[in-house]
Amino acid sequence: MSYKNLYQHFLQKHGDVLHMASHSHHFWPDCTRKATLQYWDDTATYSDKKWDLIFSSKIPRLQKYVAKHLGISRPDHLVFAPNTHDLVIRLLSTLDFKNKPKILTTDGEFHSFSRQVRRLEEEECIEVTRIAAYPNSKFLSDFKNALEKYSYDLIFISHVFFNSGTSIGDLNEIVKLADKHGKIVIDGYHSYFALPINLKEIEDRIYFMAGHYKYAQGGEGLCFMSVPPGEDRPIITGWFAEFEALASKSGEVTYPSHAGRYLGSTMDFTPLYRALSVYELFEEKNISVVVIHEHIQKLQDRFLQIIDELEHPLINSKNLLTDGKALQGHFLAFDLKDVAICQEVSKQLTGVGILTDARGAILRFGFGLYQDIEDLERLRRVKEF
Repeated sequence: MSYKNLYQHFLQKHGDVLHMASHSHHFWPDCTRKATLQYWDDTATYSDKKWDLIFSSKIPRLQKYVAKHLGISRPDHLVFAPNTHDLVIRLLSTLDFKNKPKILTTDGEFHSFSRQVRRLEEEECIEVTRIAAYPNSKFLSDFKNALEKYSYDLIFISHVFFNSGTSIGDLNEIVKLADKHGKIVIDGYHSYFALPINLKEIEDRIYFMAGHYKYAQGGEGLCFMSVPPGEDRPIITGWFAEFEALASKSGEVTYPSHAGRYLGSTMDFTPLYRALSVYELFEEKNISVVVIHEHIQKLQDRFLQIIDELEHPLINSKNLLTDGKALQGHFLAFDLKDVAICQEVSKQLTGVGILTDARGAILRFGFGLYQDIEDLERLRRVKEF
């Protein structure tokens, strides 16, 4: 089945280009344009009172959609922010820095976390243990060994790694292994709305963060985090967190009992409108995450068949980073071993109308609903360079 009619605006702008960078910037469905204008109209209509509309109606609706796709039972345990770094900062601020917190993570985390943590290391504020994100066949044993060495205050791991596209697999098993440690954070940016996810059994134990810039297709500016029950009091806190907060002591900085304790401050809610329009569209069209994932898997299968037929010296199965389709996100990555060569190949692909992206020496090909099997025939253009 073709879903291209849902993305006509973006597809028309790109013409004959084969856009294989959905993992970097996923095309938006046409409905998001109307949603953007609707935010402007609502702002004009409600003016100062638009916050009442957003917090009493729009945010609860969005929480219900996200909760449904995560399989969690309490929508009010979801908090929104313009980006994951905002959430990371507030989460880190709950740690006891007087006692130099210990953090367990991997060498494959995205910059919103990895850069910040490296900077804290430079100031000797934290101690960090990193395990290899790839190959996945070693990940679980390395994770177990690391857990036995220390008691960690924070564990931060991606569900699907942004550079390889491979997944850590069963989150329930990860949480079970790490349950005696401190906070467990799963970065789900490359798994949310790509892989079917059910956090029902672990929703009271993990912080799961993701956003709408990638596979949820609502664009930049709207990320979220599921927050387990507790009494976290982030030191880095915004005035939005005062909503519904009841003072227990005069003059005390108070927090709500739900995920709103991680709220920041004033933000643009245009992306909230876009995201809602996408969820409503997919619900109307019966497009579930399972449907999306199956569509992408078919595209990936055909892609690999074409790659094998082309016998390219670099873009081939020998350089493919994968531990099997079941553990793969919605992009395929090729390790070309050399940064300069990788950048040049990416440039050459762009020259023949195939848009990918490169992370160091790794070349990434992404897949989206706006692609059909027939579109992948354009890959044969690689013979032109």
